[in-house]
Amino acid sequence: MYKKNIRYAITLLVIFLYSGIIFGQKESLFSKEMISEIETLIEDGDIPGIAIGIVKGNHKEIKTLGYQTTNNDKEITNHTLFELGSTTKAYTALAVLKLVEEKKIDLDKNVSDYFPWFIVTFEEKETPITIKQLLHHTSGIPWETLSLIPEDRSEKALRNTVDKINGIELNTAPGTSYEYATINYDILGLLIEKVSKMPYDVYVENEVLFPLELKDTYVGSDEVKDRMSIGNKISFFKARPYEAPIYKGNEPAGYIVSDIDDMTKWLQYQMGIKNNQFQDIITKSHTRDQSVKPHGLASYAYGWEVSLRGDDAVYHGGMNPNFSSFVGFRKRENVGIVLLANANSDYTQILGDRLLKLAAGDKINSLELQASQDKSFSVVSILIGIYLLGVLFFIGYILYDILKGRRSFEKVTLRKVKDLLVSLLAFIPFLAGIYLLPTAMANFTWESALVWTSFSFAAVALLAVTGMLLSYIALIMATIFPEKNEYKRVAPKVIVLSVISGLANMVVIVLITSSFQSNMELKYMLFYFALAAGTYLLMRKIVQVRMVYVTKNIIYDLRISMIDKVFLTSFEKFEKIDRGRVYSVMDDDIGTIGQSADTFVSITTNIITAFGAFTYMAILNMWITLVTVLMIGVITSIYYVVSNRAKGLFDIARETKTVYLELLNGMIDGYKELSINKKKKENYKEDLKYSTEEFRDKSTKANIKFINAFLVGESLLIVLLGVTAFGIPEFFPHVQDGLVLSFVVILLYLIGPINGIFNAIPQLIHLQIAWKRIQNLLNDITLETEKGVIPNTINVPTILESFQADSLEFEYGNGFSVGPINLKVKRGEVLFIIGGNGSGKTTLSRLLTGLYTPQSGEVLINGERVSTRGLGEYYSAVFNPFYLFQKIYAEDINLDENKIKELLEVLQLQEKVNIEDGKFSTISLSGGQLKRLALLQCYLEDKPIYLFDEWAADQDPVFRKYFYRELLPKMKEQGKIIIAISHDDQYFDVADKILKLDFGKGEYVKEYELINDKNFLQI
Repeated sequence: MYKKNIRYAITLLVIFLYSGIIFGQKESLFSKEMISEIETLIEDGDIPGIAIGIVKGNHKEIKTLGYQTTNNDKEITNHTLFELGSTTKAYTALAVLKLVEEKKIDLDKNVSDYFPWFIVTFEEKETPITIKQLLHHTSGIPWETLSLIPEDRSEKALRNTVDKINGIELNTAPGTSYEYATINYDILGLLIEKVSKMPYDVYVENEVLFPLELKDTYVGSDEVKDRMSIGNKISFFKARPYEAPIYKGNEPAGYIVSDIDDMTKWLQYQMGIKNNQFQDIITKSHTRDQSVKPHGLASYAYGWEVSLRGDDAVYHGGMNPNFSSFVGFRKRENVGIVLLANANSDYTQILGDRLLKLAAGDKINSLELQASQDKSFSVVSILIGIYLLGVLFFIGYILYDILKGRRSFEKVTLRKVKDLLVSLLAFIPFLAGIYLLPTAMANFTWESALVWTSFSFAAVALLAVTGMLLSYIALIMATIFPEKNEYKRVAPKVIVLSVISGLANMVVIVLITSSFQSNMELKYMLFYFALAAGTYLLMRKIVQVRMVYVTKNIIYDLRISMIDKVFLTSFEKFEKIDRGRVYSVMDDDIGTIGQSADTFVSITTNIITAFGAFTYMAILNMWITLVTVLMIGVITSIYYVVSNRAKGLFDIARETKTVYLELLNGMIDGYKELSINKKKKENYKEDLKYSTEEFRDKSTKANIKFINAFLVGESLLIVLLGVTAFGIPEFFPHVQDGLVLSFVVILLYLIGPINGIFNAIPQLIHLQIAWKRIQNLLNDITLETEKGVIPNTINVPTILESFQADSLEFEYGNGFSVGPINLKVKRGEVLFIIGGNGSGKTTLSRLLTGLYTPQSGEVLINGERVSTRGLGEYYSAVFNPFYLFQKIYAEDINLDENKIKELLEVLQLQEKVNIEDGKFSTISLSGGQLKRLALLQCYLEDKPIYLFDEWAADQDPVFRKYFYRELLPKMKEQGKIIIAISHDDQYFDVADKILKLDFGKGEYVKEYELINDKNFLQI
């Protein structure tokens, strides 16, 4: 790019020197401002080479810039030939007017008078067209007939071209309105052949070019290819060599070739500066058609446009698939400009118009250009290309997984085949949309569209079809070789569908905004609108329905994962965690994490929509888009700062909810204790109300801050709309009104997605808080080391020979400790553990059952060391306080109906409860009866060791005696080891051993020693 600029600069310097500026010769017709415009626009317009001629009075000056090829190996010269494109029409019109002057053609006669076989219709009726209407483009022949012109280099090419429209339906009644149709002049070329009895090219060269001494101007380029510049097509942001098809049947409308010398001379003839034999008819060719209303600020004459802007300019532009040109002059100022370029650049005509104004002494405004189709299609091609890379990466990822054995073939079911067929059918409307693009955009065929549009247009179609094909291949591979992880399996589909949804939403915006200036037929506009809107809505529905399942599964998996981790930790650690905290994490926080998937999908769709919209805006106008994006960035920053202040309040609110849940749990579990005393009940109620109130206040303040932030963002968006509507015309005065309207409509449409992104910020903050709380709980629920993990299988015998604890010690963080404890209980023995409150009995029971891990010491069963975590497998226990589950969860229990019936009678519960399908029919019993049920469960579990913590405390005297005098002895007879914590001194004689604890220290005592211990009996 820089080298190119340097070459232009050197060329221009040489031109300056040559023109005599430095040496004081006559002043150049190319002013500094004109040179600046030329440098800027040939660079922006990607024009490899250009030749420019200026005529001012009797003076003329020619400049050539750039190269005949993109290889920069051959410079443009005064004698380089260019195709003229539609500026050819002035030559054809002159030839027709010459024949009119010779009375060989009558402008008011119908075409059918000369060609009886030529028929056109309007509203299905045969309608005549006059020769003058062809010259003025008021014939009613559609513009898009350009696409019907066949590739042809035969002698009958003109007739073949005209035959293509024979019988065509006109768009409008002839003579009623202007519609530019290049084929009008091909009909005139055939007319010239008809009346002159000569081929068109021979007639024009002999009867027009030769008399005007235009020796380097030719009809067609076949005979002068060696002098022709290489033509270029603007594609993917730059000019690229392109050899266009030969359209000999379109020579009268666009394929005269010439060099800058001849074209400057032609310009002088048009301005009347250079005398010629056709002066009168040349002047007549500049007479505009007043029979129809102007098109914009111009009317058509005979191969020329006549300006109605008050400058009396006569001009015409030309554009072929690989060349462009401009010829224009203003007789009042006696100035004219001609440009020949070797690329199909829109900038050629723009540059010509601006140079003509500068040459005439007009002021020109800063230039605001609409985006070219190539720029639009190139950007879309890049976006599709990025998507294709993503799909290829995904296919490669699947293949890699298959090779690594992480994916395996899965049987193809009828359901899978059905889904694949439905997906395949879903491509049909999109393929139809691609196929119809040329027709919808310009009523062109694909064959003609590939000639007249940039390579990027074809690339969009090819890449889109390729994208569909690769996507379908990826879908098939993912179906028959599925990802085992559910979320990894769903994620690609959700991401792709979210992207498609966002892009479809963007297309809706583009269609709405472009409809103001589009010439697309309504039926096609509605088709693409329905396709885009339907795709957006359908994809959004599919994604959201899918996310319902995904989010519920995420919540389920998170809860199961949390449950697994909870059940892997020890009771010792778990009991230290607040219940309310567990409740809030397991319910609220995990629920928030689960809903995050839907939040991310919504954000993704909205971001893609916004990105697509801003990309489209950038294509329309980069600077205005940059200003808009900058303002939205400021709005987002302000919103983030304001909303971030609410984060701390939300965090506090979550903590207050934990307190609230803890108090709520206390109300449920301790309602009888609260109910016994009115004041106690009132005080607890006040705490619960205060916690509820605090949660309400903190949540309210946090939400209000978000409302404030949202209103700030909303207000700034409204300001942005105002700035766009009122500021763009002020700061960018030369931007077209249609562009301003497009920006306003886009921003109005974007308010929804932008607000969606803003609304997602509180959800993301909730997500961040929830994730932090989950991680904190997981860190607190420390998983046990591998050493302490319960083995998968422990063969627990019904009878043990001995249970022994050697030097067990445990210390709390507050300084209280238990141990060292030494005890040994043999088969069929009863050990009573006694002591006052706070002596360590409960702690010891938890050490013996493995609920606590001792800091030192060991447990031996049958003389062999047993892992602390495995101790519980040997026990059936009734703790104090105890919790009885309605379902019996123990495995391998004896549910023999006769045995159960016998046990219920023994425990005097036969009238209260029974067991059905492993469940107690009721647990709505008294405390003593519930403990009997717990004892029943111990019998059914039939473990070798029984532990009872104050079991008899809730029993009536009769059943208490029955427990000690009848049940415990029978357990001994069965060979069970019984460890009981008891205060029932009258039954101490039942024990074989009595371990007395005092401030964590234990010693064996005899039953009669305790009877004489008055202090102990008073505890």
